[in-house]
Formats: sequence, structure tokens, C-alpha cells
Amino acid sequence: MSTCFVTAIHEATAQGTPLVLVNVIGQEGSTPRGAGARMLVFPDASIKGTVGGGGVEAEAITAALELLRAHERGESGETTDAVMHFSLSGTTDMDMLCGGSLTLLFELILPASEKSACFAHAARLAGTGRPAARLTRILPCEDTQEKRESCHTRSTMFFCDGSDAGIIEPETPHAPPALQSAAAKAIAARSLPFMFEADGVRWFVEPLVPRPRAYIFGAGHVSVDTAALAARIGFRTVVVDDRPEFATPARFPDARTVVLPSLAEAAVMEFFTTERPGPDDAVIIITRGHAFDRDVLAATLAGCPAGSANSDGPGYIGMIGSRSKRESTYAVLRDRGISPTVLAAVHSPIGLDIGAQTPEEIAVSIVAELIAWRRGKLR
Repeated sequence: MSTCFVTAIHEATAQGTPLVLVNVIGQEGSTPRGAGARMLVFPDASIKGTVGGGGVEAEAITAALELLRAHERGESGETTDAVMHFSLSGTTDMDMLCGGSLTLLFELILPASEKSACFAHAARLAGTGRPAARLTRILPCEDTQEKRESCHTRSTMFFCDGSDAGIIEPETPHAPPALQSAAAKAIAARSLPFMFEADGVRWFVEPLVPRPRAYIFGAGHVSVDTAALAARIGFRTVVVDDRPEFATPARFPDARTVVLPSLAEAAVMEFFTTERPGPDDAVIIITRGHAFDRDVLAATLAGCPAGSANSDGPGYIGMIGSRSKRESTYAVLRDRGISPTVLAAVHSPIGLDIGAQTPEEIAVSIVAELIAWRRGKLR
């Protein structure tokens, strides 16, 4: 689960608003969304996120609103949640021909409840950049319907950051050691959510990993749309330039802006001593000049070579420019001792080759490449 969902849940319940969290917890065959897709449904029928759209999503919203209204009427009791199964074979009135099936978990999250406390803990962890996992025990009840299984869930937070691990309050339900081990591995691997069975009890494990960062060097025309699109797909964007009139919150409302004394190598290296991008982060070099691009790339590679073994630096580094500019830049850096292997891991010319011409199109190509990198699809 991304930190933006954690924040939305925490903010809503802190303001006294109940909501329903809908998670895809299982799938078979071809489906529009897989495990880990989620949607928040609020009492006014507004939503955040998606579980696939179409008829399934419409039914999911209706079911979520039913849970909220049943609680308002005092009819929910202990079975505040539900598991629902949907066939997408096209044989139902949902007119979806994917051919698979989805299982959705509906959780009613109330203000001042155990679950809202769990998300408050998650929000605090997200603020520190500490990864964790939410472990949700699903207790089925006897009264089931054709597609719907009423249930009650209990959640706890499990954290593991390489040096420490354990259960955060609330301490119940107790998570078995095998489950804690599976959660720790999922956190380390940034895994998608998954179901886990221990001692005959079903658990839903959701790694809660801080959003990756996209450092965009250069605050020009291409950067404006690149920052906005990167933020839309889940990156925390940081725009860095030496021109205060360009790197402004007004131009980049979805990003943090940083103004350096210059974009020379020394200034950028100083910047990286405090920021420390990691393997889930990206560095995008699209400054206003070749010399600046070269200096930013040199500073980035000096302490955190892209793609190198055991590197704690950024997992993606991309630089704008033609192939001839790339070769001339690489020649200078090779002369300065940067190895060809390290340079080969840099994505330049940046972006997927989609024939982009305008700043907006170039931004699309850059963010498309970010998506391909994040999903392990880059060759």
C-alpha cells in the first residue's frame, strides 16, 4: 500500500469520517487489476483509487456503501467487513470478458477504532521513511451468501527495517513467527500484497513502503510535466535547479523544489550528501545545458553508480540528449575514471522511443520509462 492511501485513511478518520477500504486479495486468470489494487469509498460515495473499473467496481462501491449504512443503522455488529468473489467470465450482467475472477476484501474503518489506530501508526512510520507491513487477520463467519462472505478482521502493524523487527501496538492479534518472517521478506523485496495461511487462519499481508523519490534536475519546460506525471504514478518528486524564478512551488505544485547555488558538480555532490537517493529512487537529468547535465551526472555517479552491485544509490539514472551528446559526455567521464560499465547503466537518451517531440510528449516518454524500470520491463 502506498503512503498516499495511508495518509488519506489517517486524515479521514482523524476528522471523524468513516470509510471502507476495498482490497483485491485474490485473482485467477485474466483480470483488470491484480492483488494490491485498492479503493477507498467514503460516505458521500466518492472514491480514491480503483479495483478495475466497470461492473466490478460499481458493485464494490455499492457493497461498501451498504457496510457504511449498516453501521450507521447499528446493524453491523461484529461482521463489519466482507469478502466478495466476482466472476469476470462475461456470463454475468457485468459485461466483463476478462475471463478470470477477483476476490475483494471490504474493511470498514471507523474513527477511534483499532484499525484507525493501525493506520495512525502507519502514517507515523511513513513520515520517517521506515518500511512496515500491515497484517490483517480475516475471521470468516458462518452466515455466507452466494458471492459474499461476512467476516471480521483484525489488523496489526509489523515493522522490519533491517536492524529491528517486531509488532507495533495494537499487539493483538498475535502474528505467528512464520507470518512475521514472510512479512519481513516482503518488506525487503517491496513485494505486492499477498494472502498467507498460518494455523488455519487467513492473513492479508500488505507491505507499506515509502513512496520512491524522483529527483529531477532542471526546472524547465520538460520538467513541469515530468514532475506532474511522476507524482501521479506514485513518486515523491523533487525538482532541483539553480534558478529561483524557475524552481518555484507555483510551477511545481506536486513537487518539492530545491534551489542550489549552482548545478556544478561540487554543489550537486553536496546536495546528495543529505538526500541519499536509494535503489527505489530515480535521478532524471534534464537541465538547460550539456555542461550542467554532465556535471549532475558526474556528481550522481561519484557516490552512487547506477545499477552497480550492492549499490545504495538510485536504481534509475537518466540523462536527456542525443546519442552524440551522450557519447561526448561519456568520453569526458571515462577520462575522469568512471568505468564504462557504470556509464552503460545510465539511460540516455532518456525516455522510451515513442517519437516524442514536444515537452509534453518528452515528459510522457520519460515517465513511461520510469514505469518500465519500476515494473522490471526495461531491457
